[in-house]
Amino acid sequence: MAAGLLIGEALFISEWLVHPLLLARYDELLSLTSLWHLVDAHHFFTPNTVLPISPYYPGLGLFTAGVHWTTGLSALPSELLVILAARALLLVTLFLVVERIAHTDRTAGLAIALYIANPQFYIFDAQYAYETLALALAMIALHYALRAVDRPESRRRALLAAAGALALLAITHHVISWLELFALAAAAGWLAVVGKRPAARVFTFLACLDAVIVGSWTAFVGRRIIDYIGPVVDQTVHSALGILFRQKRIHTLFTQATGVRTPEWEQTLILVSVIVWVGLLLAATLSRPGRRLLHENRALWLVVMGAAGYPVILASHVSAPAAQFGDRASALVLFCVACWIAIWWAHSESFDRLWHFTMLLIILAALVMGGVLLGAGPDYQRVPGPHLVEADQRSIDSYAMAAAEWAQAHLPPGTRIAADRDNSALMAAVGHLTPVTQVSGSVNVGPLYFANEIGAAQDQPVRRGHIRLLLVDRRLSSSLPYVGVYFEPGETYDPATGTDQVRRLTREELDKFSTWRGAQQIYNNGPISIYDLSRLEGLPPIRVSPTPTPNGNLSKTDWPVLGAVLLLGAYVLSTKRRTDLRRADDLERAVDVGLTAVVLFVCVGVFLVATDMGAPYLVGPLLAVLFVASASRGRRRRLLADLPRPSRSTAVLGVVTLLLVVGSVLTSIGTAVK
Repeated sequence: MAAGLLIGEALFISEWLVHPLLLARYDELLSLTSLWHLVDAHHFFTPNTVLPISPYYPGLGLFTAGVHWTTGLSALPSELLVILAARALLLVTLFLVVERIAHTDRTAGLAIALYIANPQFYIFDAQYAYETLALALAMIALHYALRAVDRPESRRRALLAAAGALALLAITHHVISWLELFALAAAAGWLAVVGKRPAARVFTFLACLDAVIVGSWTAFVGRRIIDYIGPVVDQTVHSALGILFRQKRIHTLFTQATGVRTPEWEQTLILVSVIVWVGLLLAATLSRPGRRLLHENRALWLVVMGAAGYPVILASHVSAPAAQFGDRASALVLFCVACWIAIWWAHSESFDRLWHFTMLLIILAALVMGGVLLGAGPDYQRVPGPHLVEADQRSIDSYAMAAAEWAQAHLPPGTRIAADRDNSALMAAVGHLTPVTQVSGSVNVGPLYFANEIGAAQDQPVRRGHIRLLLVDRRLSSSLPYVGVYFEPGETYDPATGTDQVRRLTREELDKFSTWRGAQQIYNNGPISIYDLSRLEGLPPIRVSPTPTPNGNLSKTDWPVLGAVLLLGAYVLSTKRRTDLRRADDLERAVDVGLTAVVLFVCVGVFLVATDMGAPYLVGPLLAVLFVASASRGRRRRLLADLPRPSRSTAVLGVVTLLLVVGSVLTSIGTAVK
């Protein structure tokens, strides 16, 4: 377990070091926008025009806000702590769940190794985004459901903990909460069919409770969730029907929007990993040991039915819209796949044979490498480098950051701005401005940029969208957008032909704004200019502050609070309880503490956002209560001999991982400095 946890967290650190000073992936910037609305603006459900559904699933933001206020850490360390904690909870609870199903820790360890090969584990589920926390909460709820089945004497506490995890999940992520509800209902039904009535009653109770929780929150969100998911579903259905009736071509898997093809060696590794996954699934299900396992324990069919979704995920990549659903469901499906293959492999009794163990290592290496390449996407997503056009974090460079930081320091917060896709996300997260987007119910600003000249037709969208600022990044003309659009889908839609083909912006189309009679340039750093369009709406010019304004509380470190937290942590670490606890339940206690901490941080976040009270007035008494509660139980000085000694293999793996992380940090810092 320790090795799997170490590898899982090391993979996240290696991914974070691609852009260490800011969580700059597109989805992360959208989450950061909702976070500053909570922390600095102290408002629930403030509109996020780039991702309108985000404010209505504030679980991640409230958790981070609670960590920020309780520990005194600034934004980036708080966000990193949240991601590390979510991944740790996910891996620990996955281990406990598989151990409960298979009744052996060896199988659970193998399941962890297989799950790390999940294509989404390296990047997508390691982002500061709401799915990262939601997966951990979903697994925590499943863990407590199984604990309630196994231990009738503590069933109420386990059910209460599961209910808390389900409630947090409902306000954290829409699709994962719906999938968790479906999984609980399916488990309840199948366990009743196979005659496991006590377990069926527990899962039925949780499924009914979750239906009330998820149904209530979905009803509260209302039409916003339909407006968000509806277009994606519509595109998926139309794309699938078009491919089925040969009206559209199949989405090209290994070709980027710019026409660049994935290198052949990467294609080979990806295809090998997919073939290995499918082969292992078929072997586990159709082989004699697998059939015997399913005959002896019919409840395992639940895991097999979940694993059967893997081919569906592969098939979803024939179209880009369908792939969005497939990628988001893959984390839960790959849990079932990893669990079933691990159970089958462990029962084959081949761990003690050297050549079988060597084969296992080779298979794991192929799955991990192929999974990372498949989930991470094109090369530019995995490594730092020069600026690229609309390429997520590769579009966030020093020029873009300088413009966003200037906007935050000198412009009124919430001012409406037109910009390209990546600069819009950055201006919202760092610049604290409000991008104008069609997805939020306003206008698509793309036609404004693609117009050959400025005229009355261009004044109209400015007035309809109440656009006060316009950002022009002249580097957009250097290539086609790497993600397929400069602004939003429909930016080049032609009503006459009904087509929407990707077209490259020209330098003339971008330079036309400098001669626009209604535009006044207020900022320029070379490639990026910002224009004030207030004159077109008959409004006074936007006031540009001559001196920088404060960045807000989120970017500051509260040193008195942080010092108090460090002192309390030093006291707890340097002392131990006078009465030793059993070590058999260390992992379960870690999950208990983890869930309690998440609930506590979320409650702190909710209270301080709602009341706008200064954090020290709440955190100070809270830390005092924690100190008194810890000291009142009686503690004594902890000696070095009391510390648990890791095994030799864990120590070697830890040293190697530490050296790799230190080397990666130094390399990343050197690259950033250059």
